[in-house]
Amino acid sequence: MKEKKTFKAIRSDAGAEKKPAAKLTEKLRKKNSPEQQQKPQKQGKTQKQPKQKQQKQPKQEREQKFPALKAQKAQAAKPQKPMKAQKTAALSAEEVISPKKKKSALPKKEIRRRIETAEPTQATGTTTVKIIPLGGVDGIGMNMTAFECGNDIIVVDCGIAFPGEDMPGVEVVTPDFTYLQKNEDKLRGLILTHGHEDHIGSVPFFLKKVKCDVYATRLTLGILQYKLEEHQIREGDLYEVRAGEVVTLGNFDVEFIHVNHSMPDSVALCIGTPVGRIVHTGDFKVDYTPVGTTPIDLARFAELGRKGVRLLLCDSTNAERPGYTPSENILTASFDRIFSETNKRVVIATFSSNVHRIQQVLEASEKWGRKVAVTGRSMQNVLKAARDLGYISIPEGLVVDLAECKLFPPEKRTILTTGSLG
Repeated sequence: MKEKKTFKAIRSDAGAEKKPAAKLTEKLRKKNSPEQQQKPQKQGKTQKQPKQKQQKQPKQEREQKFPALKAQKAQAAKPQKPMKAQKTAALSAEEVISPKKKKSALPKKEIRRRIETAEPTQATGTTTVKIIPLGGVDGIGMNMTAFECGNDIIVVDCGIAFPGEDMPGVEVVTPDFTYLQKNEDKLRGLILTHGHEDHIGSVPFFLKKVKCDVYATRLTLGILQYKLEEHQIREGDLYEVRAGEVVTLGNFDVEFIHVNHSMPDSVALCIGTPVGRIVHTGDFKVDYTPVGTTPIDLARFAELGRKGVRLLLCDSTNAERPGYTPSENILTASFDRIFSETNKRVVIATFSSNVHRIQQVLEASEKWGRKVAVTGRSMQNVLKAARDLGYISIPEGLVVDLAECKLFPPEKRTILTTGSLG
C-alpha cells in the first residue's frame, strides 16, 4: 500500500524530479527478484483472496516450543462449571408476576416474591419503637406512617391528598419525606395495605427521592406498576406478598392479614417488634357477604388479641357515626332496579380501584343490553391491571370507546367514570 501511495503522488505531481522515479524503478526490480516472486501475488479486487499465513508447525513441535499453549488447551478441555445465576434470573415462574418483556424503552418493574416466617428479632442497642405519622391523621388522604426501631425504619402506605379550595393551581398534595430522606440508610421497606390513591398515590414521588423496596399484594402492585412506568421510576424492587405471610425487615416482622375494603387484595398488618405487637388495620370493612372474595379474617384478629397486642392503629373513617355499613352485595339489586326503570343514559361514578363494584356495573349492563364506555386514565389503568391479573371479567364487545358509545341509543349506554378521589 505504501508503494501504491507513492506512485500516485508521483503521477499527480507534474514537476516531480526523476530521482523518486529512479527509486521506484529500483523497488520494482527488487519486487520482481526471485526471492520476492516466491510470495503469493495479489489478485484483482473481484478475485481478492485472504492473505496466506506461513505454514503451521506440526502440533507436537508447537507444543514443545510453547508449553503454555499445551496447558491452555488442557484447561479448555476440562468441563466448565455453570455460571452462577443472577439474582433476578433465579426467580421461578411462580415468583415473577409479569414475565412478559415490553417493547418500550422502559419496561414495567419486575415483581418478585419473598416469604419468610420468623420470630421478632432483638433490636440493636435499643428497646424503643418510634411511630412517626407523616400524614393521614388529620383528614382524608396522604396516609403515611414510619416505624423506627434501632437502625431500622419501615414505612406503611404512601398516599396523596387532593387539594382543597384554598390551594388553587395545586394538583395533588404529598407527605413530607424530609425525615426519611435524612435516614435513607435505615429504610428497610415500604409496605402498602391496598391500592387506593390516598395510600399509593405518592409512591412515585417518594421513590424519586429515596431508594426503597416495596411490599404489597398482587393487585396493588399491578396498579402501582402503571404509575411507576408513567413516572419512569427504576429504583427499588417490588415484592408480592399474600395474606397470611410474614416478611422480616430488620427489627420488624410484618404479617399480612386479609380484610375487606372497597377494593380487592386489601390487608391489615401485625408488626412484630422487640417491645410487642403493633396491629395496623389499614382501611377495612366488616363484610360477611363480600363480592368476589372471602370475609375479613376476624379469627386472626381474635388470636392476636389473645396473644397480646401492645398497640392498635385502627381506621377511623366515619367511626363516630352509629350503625354499620351494608354489604356490597346489596348493590346488585340496586343496579338491576335502576337499569330496568331507566330508558336514558346511565352515568356511574365510583373509585377506579373499586374493582368489585365495577364488575357489578359490567354485569348489570350486559344483562340489560347496554354498552359500557370508560372514562378517566386511572379507571382505564385499573381495569387493564385487574383484567390482566384475573380480578375482573369483561365480556367481549361490552366495553367500547366513548366515541363509539355515542352511536348507540341513550337507553343502551352506560358511562363509567371515576369519583372525586380517583
